[in-house]
Amino acid sequence: EVSLDLTLEHLTATIPAKTMREVKRAVVWAITGLLLCPRLTAAVNNRENPKSSSLNSEGRWTHEYCVIGAGPAGIQLGYYLETAGRDYVIFERATQPSSFFAKYPRHRKLISINKPNTGSRNAEFNMRHDWNSLLTHRNTDPSLRFPAFDRRYFPSADSLVRYMGNFTEAAGIRVQYRSTVTRVDRQALEGGVQRFSVAVQRDGAAAAEEVTCGVVVVATGLHVPTSFAPNDPDGVLEYYDHAPVDPDNYTNQDVLIIGRGNAAMEFAQEIYGRTARTFLVARTRVKLSWETHYVGHTRGLNNEILDSYMLKSLDGAGYARDVSKMQFRRDRSTGRVLIYNHRNETASDLEPGWYEDIELTRMDRVIACAGWNFDGSIFSDSARPAMKSSRYPEITESFESVNVPGLYFAGTLMHSRDRPKSSGGFIHGFRLDQIEAQHGKHAASRLWVSTGQVPRSSAAPPFGAEAAQCSLARDTGSNGHHLDGSGLVASGRRDDRPVSNVWEPGRRDAPAQLVRPREREVGDLPRRDPD
Repeated sequence: EVSLDLTLEHLTATIPAKTMREVKRAVVWAITGLLLCPRLTAAVNNRENPKSSSLNSEGRWTHEYCVIGAGPAGIQLGYYLETAGRDYVIFERATQPSSFFAKYPRHRKLISINKPNTGSRNAEFNMRHDWNSLLTHRNTDPSLRFPAFDRRYFPSADSLVRYMGNFTEAAGIRVQYRSTVTRVDRQALEGGVQRFSVAVQRDGAAAAEEVTCGVVVVATGLHVPTSFAPNDPDGVLEYYDHAPVDPDNYTNQDVLIIGRGNAAMEFAQEIYGRTARTFLVARTRVKLSWETHYVGHTRGLNNEILDSYMLKSLDGAGYARDVSKMQFRRDRSTGRVLIYNHRNETASDLEPGWYEDIELTRMDRVIACAGWNFDGSIFSDSARPAMKSSRYPEITESFESVNVPGLYFAGTLMHSRDRPKSSGGFIHGFRLDQIEAQHGKHAASRLWVSTGQVPRSSAAPPFGAEAAQCSLARDTGSNGHHLDGSGLVASGRRDDRPVSNVWEPGRRDAPAQLVRPREREVGDLPRRDPD
């Protein structure tokens, strides 16, 4: 091991008789030696712990766990791996954790609940109403909880970015920033062990670096905007990710917004006070979270425009159209956007069969806010996961790809299994789902034993503290009511019983199994009626 402690005291103690000129020469030689030592140089530049990684015979870095993405899911998983002393690395293309939230939502207000005051001193119970904090061994430590950064009920996305940065530093999580994963390959089996080759492009590097990984965990979320390029030959569409957010840009204009999810409703809410008219169009009706009990549907803070629509103002939200069968053209004389529908699906241009959508009239602007998709461009054919849809990979109950062993998904991508019935795609859902991946009845700790570090027959799971915390969270109701409805019962575990034990949308009665009494503590408010 080479020490980098080049302080003046250290130099004085080791070469006290040297002149200043000789000291400078020694420092130059030390720096030269550092630059000629590839392993140590990489360790310093990449912020790695040399003790927890190694070089294989081909000179590639080797890690047991390679996590792609340092968003909330990647950081939460990094915490579990760090506290368990595992060999891992997190690759992040940006310069900070949770870079997605540095830009989105565009108008900076999160839809995740943040309620610091619950009337209870029970930390697990309080976490039930804190949808932004990550789990730790010390949930009572306020410095590691999100409310220390923002106490608003619907907090700012900027506060979440600051919290994630602080958490990453405080927990000592190993993240390599400015490191873009450009390719993931599956290597040939060697001694019955499957490994991955991950190409990582560092900022400023001439070529990508090859890293060998035992397990790859994709925690990149959904970040590719849904495109309508085939429907927009004149390039008239604007998109949620770059349309101006200043409402004054839309003064007295007719604006059509494609989509009816939270992104579309958020944008409409911010501009409808300035526009002449605001319209929303999508294939289906607006789905409200208070009606469906799914937190990903339109939330109350974003649906003010529905009030304007229902009171028969100038705004419209009830237009059902299949946007994939529409075209948007620029009127050369007026500069406005003409909107066409198609009566015959086989036609490919604006010849007979197309007609102008008179109901939507002509718009000044059209903004597409139709959500995001999964970016699978980094996978070679040997490691390409099967897809459930354009947004979600097909995964097992262990959150592993159904066709690529050793390739796992964390965070929003875990939502593939429970959307739109539960909250596995949100922090307050996947922070526990990632524990389920380690300790769940079905998962059987497969994510961790796949590397051979923990025997499959081992009775003691590798993350005992987290497993206990998961059980405690289930029993106190801190997160259980948000998780997958495929068998969550009062005993705080998953099983194979049907979903009739779960309070589903539309059910007025809460199943008795889910109404679990909680021991009162000093300072608790009187118990409220379950309704």
